[in-house]
Amino acid sequence: MRTEGDLADYLRDAETLRASAALGAPSAALRFVESFPKRSPTAQERTSEGQWSLQAARLIIARENQALSWGALEARVLTSVSEPIKRFVELVFAGDAKGLSELFARQLDLVRPHIDAPLFHFDCPAVVQQKNHRAILEVLLEAGADINARSDWWAGGFGVLDDVDEAQARWLMDHGAQVDLGVAAGLGWTSKIEAMLASDPDLVHRPFGDGKRALHYARTVETAALLLERGAEIDARCIDHGSTAAEHLIVAGTEVPRFLIARGASCNVFLAAALGDVHLVARALKEDPAAATRRIGRDPYVAVSDDWGGTILQWTLGFDATPHDIAKQRGHHEAYRVLMKNSDEVTRLLTGCWCEDDDVLERLDLSCDVMGIVAGLADEDRELLPIAAWNGRLGTVRRFLDLGLDPHVPGPEDSTAIDRASFRGWAEVVELLLERDSDPPLSRRNRFGGTPLSACIHGAKAFVSPGSDHLRTARALVDAGAPVDATWLPTGVDGMDEILAAGLDRAS
Repeated sequence: MRTEGDLADYLRDAETLRASAALGAPSAALRFVESFPKRSPTAQERTSEGQWSLQAARLIIARENQALSWGALEARVLTSVSEPIKRFVELVFAGDAKGLSELFARQLDLVRPHIDAPLFHFDCPAVVQQKNHRAILEVLLEAGADINARSDWWAGGFGVLDDVDEAQARWLMDHGAQVDLGVAAGLGWTSKIEAMLASDPDLVHRPFGDGKRALHYARTVETAALLLERGAEIDARCIDHGSTAAEHLIVAGTEVPRFLIARGASCNVFLAAALGDVHLVARALKEDPAAATRRIGRDPYVAVSDDWGGTILQWTLGFDATPHDIAKQRGHHEAYRVLMKNSDEVTRLLTGCWCEDDDVLERLDLSCDVMGIVAGLADEDRELLPIAAWNGRLGTVRRFLDLGLDPHVPGPEDSTAIDRASFRGWAEVVELLLERDSDPPLSRRNRFGGTPLSACIHGAKAFVSPGSDHLRTARALVDAGAPVDATWLPTGVDGMDEILAAGLDRAS
């Protein structure tokens, strides 16, 4: 593998790979099969049909060079060889319009060639990264940025108009942004949809960001009905997540998904639970005998990974959620009751803990051998403790510990419950795990080589969530004897260095 070389070299590699694959070279085709995102059925279809685009080839080159995407590779190269580009990226991420203007006043000639490069999240250019920040946008546009630049995301690029409100959309349009069918569908602009489809009826099948089609964006029944009338495929799946329009749209409300399902869209147990429709729940249980045992993030509703985005249900209904959990959270008590009635003892026990339903747990304790069930749990069920810790579900973690689940059993990323909670900064969960474990795994390393304390430090920089408290978490870990590495200092996290220094003093 080349070290940080000229970006042009990587691009030439991609062009050579594409040409070789198009000519049928077996070695080139094998590289596509091995490195192209595999889990999405739509992505598999793309590669199996031999559609060797330059964009796909660039993704392969990026992944072969330890970058998740071409944009990540480009950002790594440019920021390593150009201080102005590095500063440009920092200022855009920070939303610092004044600092960006000052940078352009000094070094615009060095930045302008890359002003639309996919250097930001999900391979997007600066204008898309800050599509809602008018001050930043004005500085970028004055410097020559293209308001219609799109992200270079492998599954389909996004533009400035994707997922903005109508007021911002009209401001962007006043500055030259062009509306596509997906944007028009998302904003409910039926007259514009009709005009676009009158001009080009095939647009209804065109993929947009993430490989979604216009129906995936439809936020109103009127818009969805119009698109179906014009030939939209009701169960078309996006490329990145392999998910339908109903699965995407459930996050925005129940009206459009309910309409689509009534018109024949497929309906899984999670959508049925979210809608609270007991008839749909019963149908899902009949069509899929294992429906009551399903969990978002497990086959066939696979989790996000390095290989693909995973089911969109993770974002629209919740990571690691069960149908019971979804129904209960939304107040659909009858749907929850039907799901519980049709669940086996293992599922009812795990769901009672996950949903903090002590009535269910008490009934199970009276009617069956709970400890026998726990002893026979599958490995993937034992991983629910670290999964609950990751999600900050304090009550769930407490109930799993009460059942006797081992807090040393690793889950995702070969990470224990305390490691998962430490990364997220869930201080109360960490404190509970420390209280209930006489020998907590404070030195155990996860998949990335981190310990709970180093994971906490990293999380304080990269994954701050509402309710998280990484300083309190770090203090609890240090007080419990977590090893501190002097090379971690300085951390760059306000207040963290003092906690670590106290741990070093104590160790010496």
